[in-house]
Amino acid sequence: MAGVFDQIQRASFLGVDFAVMRMSVKGRQRHHVHEFRHRPGGAPEKLGRGLYAFEFDCVFSSVTPLYPNAWPGDLFALRTLFESGTTGDLVVPTIGTIQAFCTDWPVETDFARRRDGETAKLTFLEDSENINLVDNFLDVKLPDLSTKKLELLLEEAGPDWVDAFAAVTEAANAVQTAQDQVELQGELIADKCDQVATACQRVDESFEGLNDPANHEIVSALHELGNAASALGQNILKRANPVTIFTVPARMAITDISVALYGDTSKAMEILTMNDIEDALGIAPGTQLKVYAA
Repeated sequence: MAGVFDQIQRASFLGVDFAVMRMSVKGRQRHHVHEFRHRPGGAPEKLGRGLYAFEFDCVFSSVTPLYPNAWPGDLFALRTLFESGTTGDLVVPTIGTIQAFCTDWPVETDFARRRDGETAKLTFLEDSENINLVDNFLDVKLPDLSTKKLELLLEEAGPDWVDAFAAVTEAANAVQTAQDQVELQGELIADKCDQVATACQRVDESFEGLNDPANHEIVSALHELGNAASALGQNILKRANPVTIFTVPARMAITDISVALYGDTSKAMEILTMNDIEDALGIAPGTQLKVYAA
């Protein structure tokens, strides 16, 4: 039995290892096909990479030397993390580490064929939003090029286009002139960023001229501006939130700390990213952690 398990790939979630017999990875490119009456074919619009999904066929047994705590200990620990909806480091054997959470974890027990242990099919979904909030948004800026490019294209298209996009350009200009006051008016500016994104979405959905493939450059510039505004707004909210020190009062899991500070487990991965933590399931009392103020 040990020789068989030696060949099985090792995966892990938040430091809890599990043996993988079979694995599948599903990736996709989000897209929308614009179709026009009385015209053959269509114009595909690429909307960016979708979330990766991972599916693992796993075995948890107490007779595997490489996984001495697999059953029932590790399986119980994983189930606890899954039930809390925790996002964390998923180590995929053929890819590496990615931020994900478990969406499904059906477990099968067959006592007629197996003396102990259980098999499970674990399905994980990438949580890229969590990664962006923690790492990328701190460096995101609203590109001046996005606004200028859109305005130039609108001027070339004519006065009707300029008027139709007035709410978008005015909201974007209001954000740009206020960026140097982030510390004083963080929430106000973040709200203005949301107004930009909303204005972009409304024009995208209502202005019929954007359905013409000839105007794809304007569509692209509009999407760039909306996405940048959303990213900048969340970046500003992060900066407006001061960092403080939390001293762990007793041995706690990272999810327990998130609940204690914020009322739920949604910030567990954020705390892990901000700190050097060896054991996310058992953080020693007295440990000082950097956290965003609640």
